[in-house]
Amino acid sequence: MVSHYTSFYKDFYRMTCGYIPLWPFKTEADIGDLFVIRFGQMIKVGNICDKYFGVYDQINIEDNWQTLYDSWSIQSGISHSFKLKKPDNFFCNPCEQPGLKIEFDSIGAYFFDAPKVSHRSIKNFYDFKFKLLQELASEKFSFKEIFVVTSIAQVETYSLLIASGNDATALVSAKEEKDIPRDLKDLTKDKFKGEIQDMKSIHVAHISDKGGQMFFKAQKMEASHQGKEIVRNYLAENLPESMQKHAANIIRYSPTQVMPSIDIYPKEVHRLFDFREMNLNDVSKFFGEY
Repeated sequence: MVSHYTSFYKDFYRMTCGYIPLWPFKTEADIGDLFVIRFGQMIKVGNICDKYFGVYDQINIEDNWQTLYDSWSIQSGISHSFKLKKPDNFFCNPCEQPGLKIEFDSIGAYFFDAPKVSHRSIKNFYDFKFKLLQELASEKFSFKEIFVVTSIAQVETYSLLIASGNDATALVSAKEEKDIPRDLKDLTKDKFKGEIQDMKSIHVAHISDKGGQMFFKAQKMEASHQGKEIVRNYLAENLPESMQKHAANIIRYSPTQVMPSIDIYPKEVHRLFDFREMNLNDVSKFFGEY
């Protein structure tokens, strides 16, 4: 992922209690999607709502989209000022283009606004997680790490500006002076018909664009705390002394890949694995930061 997005994605996660913008931006996703992260992208490998995974009849989805009337509006490192048209006469400078001038103070500075947000979620994920662990880690597959989309958020319209330089600026104008936005939130109003002019060092520029299912929450299946303890004991008992210096890296990066499959499946699968909410470390992996 381009590093310009990093601040926006991490701040967005914190502000919305765990929602993450899809990447690549506006990639399609749906409730129950299974995915892995490779090369900074979400790679879909299935959906738990398919009968194949054996839990479809247990999944309780909140189908009614519920609008959140508190808009998702966040910004960082950005300022704006309203510019009126100067009269073109003997005493004043030549006419300047009127509009809302936006200035960014650093790479990655951003503004995002979505006035109408709704969501759809799995309400009872933990009711069937035991069965799902069996399916994903033992019976149908032998995944060691995988994500499940548990919530999708949809916006009707949105505005997003992200700077790619320390001197980024943009001027948002309209055909008539009365229609020029006075505030950044005006950019996403239904009737706004302005345009961006004199854009400099802006990596992303969306003004009152049509939205869609653009954000998600996910659960991650990975080695549990108990599972890592099992692996730690296994390594202590089975690795030769020459390999013990690598034990910490094995536990951190590939805890379930060192044990023979016969020692993991199926008797230990629920002790070795568990689900947790996708967190900021996973978001960083999204960006290819490590």
